[in-house]
Amino acid sequence: MADIFIPDLVEETAVGVFARHPQRFELPVLVAPTTADRAAASNRVRQGLVTVACANLKDFAFAFDSSVLAPGSAAGFESLAKLLTMYPGCPISLFGHADPVGNPTYNKFLSERRARSVFGLLLRRTAVWEHLYSSQDGAAGDVWGVRAIQTMLGALDFPPGEEGKFDQTTRDAFSACLIKFGGAVPGHAAQNTPATRKVLFAAYMDFLTPVDPRDDSRRWQLAPADFLDGARTPLGAPGDLQGCSEFNPQLIFARDERLDFEGRGKEGEADRNAANEPNRRVVIYVFDKGTSRPATWPCPAASAGVKGCKDRFWSDGERRVSVEFVAHRRRYGKPVPESFRELDPRDPAKEARFGRAETTFGCRFYHGFALHSPCERDLKMWVLRLWAGGPEAPVANARYAATIGNEPNAPVVRGVTTEAGTLGIPLFDENVAITLKVDVGPALFATLQPPAPLIIADPNSTRVADAVTEPPPRPATTDPLAWPGEEHFLTIRLDAGSLARVGPPPAPAERPDEPPPPPPNPFDAEDDPPITDEERHRGIAQRLRNLAFGDATMLTDQAAFTRGVREFQLSFRAAEEADGRPDVETVEALVRRYGEPRLTESPPR
Repeated sequence: MADIFIPDLVEETAVGVFARHPQRFELPVLVAPTTADRAAASNRVRQGLVTVACANLKDFAFAFDSSVLAPGSAAGFESLAKLLTMYPGCPISLFGHADPVGNPTYNKFLSERRARSVFGLLLRRTAVWEHLYSSQDGAAGDVWGVRAIQTMLGALDFPPGEEGKFDQTTRDAFSACLIKFGGAVPGHAAQNTPATRKVLFAAYMDFLTPVDPRDDSRRWQLAPADFLDGARTPLGAPGDLQGCSEFNPQLIFARDERLDFEGRGKEGEADRNAANEPNRRVVIYVFDKGTSRPATWPCPAASAGVKGCKDRFWSDGERRVSVEFVAHRRRYGKPVPESFRELDPRDPAKEARFGRAETTFGCRFYHGFALHSPCERDLKMWVLRLWAGGPEAPVANARYAATIGNEPNAPVVRGVTTEAGTLGIPLFDENVAITLKVDVGPALFATLQPPAPLIIADPNSTRVADAVTEPPPRPATTDPLAWPGEEHFLTIRLDAGSLARVGPPPAPAERPDEPPPPPPNPFDAEDDPPITDEERHRGIAQRLRNLAFGDATMLTDQAAFTRGVREFQLSFRAAEEADGRPDVETVEALVRRYGEPRLTESPPR
């Protein structure tokens, strides 16, 4: 089951995370005029790098210790194509990451090679893959070789022979594949050469990429201009791709956990590598339209070593990536419960600092992209879904303006809802008042005829002038970003706050046909108090109310609560099975509809 799903905003699968970032607000630029005696003076404004979307291709997309893209990564590129199609003109950059096993220099080469493998695929540059095949750079273990060829042949339905050997079965499969794709003629045994590999690479690239969402007559691919640095060099320019080595771990083991891995030999090594999976990833950031690479782009190529990376560390960057609590993991985007913040030797100040949520990334440059990004599991935003009568009628593609707070100069976030009527707003405070204005007219009155045009008589003629429609006058405002007619939008007052927990729900009846859930990881334990019946009741009522299956009376009136549960059950069950009781199936369906993490985790704040 997907870990995170928010309609049209965030979707996590086994292959990766694909997400749109919350709509940002724009701060005004305040400038002052110069004077005659300082005619050459000027104001300087530097636009920061703004990310609008992201994708995290998980380690599942690659073979272990390898930059070869696995056949299963095809599903990820299908999701990536859909995401990037929504952002025409927005350039991307690729950031490869490795786990901390091995040395940083090796891991920088490996993480860069993984990013380069994706880069070559997205542009259909088979020469990039030939470079990865022919040279290991500084990652001696990343050998494409015969295994890479066999992986591609198998995915293309040409079963190879014994793994790692270019035996006769593999040769025959290679020849048959090349004959099919125009790289050989029948009766001639194909040789493993750069020319024949080019044909194989191109066929496998087609296998991995979907049909273009905008044109089903061709395969989807990007152009050089779709990259932040214009892909101006054959293997990728600085800003197009970079390897971040092991310097930005999503996960840092507990000390006792690491010692357990080390003490169990090969079995412990295998368990360690499996547990390190979140750290091995290629993250793709999508930048705001018109962004180009700054001249001071700090990420060095792997061939330049790791010093350039460390020069961009936080002042405590080395400790950020190395501090281990005794009995609890550290995760980016997730704080360590206070009762588990124990170091050896004890250090209260250090324990408080590194128990915080966003303290595992060493590079402050990358940290700026990753902060609150769903692709680094640091999801922090208010999510709203707007319906015009029910979930089958979303308020889609509607203009909105959300004022966060009640202060005179409160920030305003503007954007357009998605096809599912979803909008994302940055999380400013845990509890805040939001004034949301939405242009609901197109959604509510889509079937009505447009108003008749205003007929204006020409005062200098006896005929009636051509029909014209006068736009409504735009009110005076100091906000140049306000939507035309914004003052006429539907206004909704919201009190945004934390959701009460609803899970895990009461233990279900035994299901012999399903495997038991895995035991909880003792090094990821939570110190939250047990969920009471009162909290679960409140959490269910909150979600039902927000999904329009009842009102505020559900919090205190049991009959209203039962009605709300039954109305929700009728949306996914037969009428005779809608009994109004919040059983396990109902609560699970409610959480899925609401779009939040699994019931075994706390709801998003």
